[in-house]
Amino acid sequence: NKIEVRQLYKQFSGEAPTGVLSKAEFAGLSQSMGIHDPLVTEMVFNAFDRNKDGSIDFAEFVQGMSIMTRGTKEEKAEFAFHMLDMERQGSISKEGLLKIVTHLFQL
Repeated sequence: NKIEVRQLYKQFSGEAPTGVLSKAEFAGLSQSMGIHDPLVTEMVFNAFDRNKDGSIDFAEFVQGMSIMTRGTKEEKAEFAFHMLDMERQGSISKEGLLKIVTHLFQL
């Protein structure tokens, strides 16, 4: 709704005065939300950065937050796929998945 979008915009513009979040700025925002692991931060960043330009604009931010908080099962599954597609090639390699799973078990 409009109130939530305004709140998201306030949060986003405070973190991204240029209108986009870089990976470094997103890492800072992630830490403030309790995500401290660099690999997990990168995975979430990749899922938010839908156009793969290396930054997150407000539309991508709202879309990502919306999917995470109230998306359908299909939307959440697609979001999870984008998180696991570390090479950003539209597929998940066995090696990449093994790296992620191994890392997550070490947290």
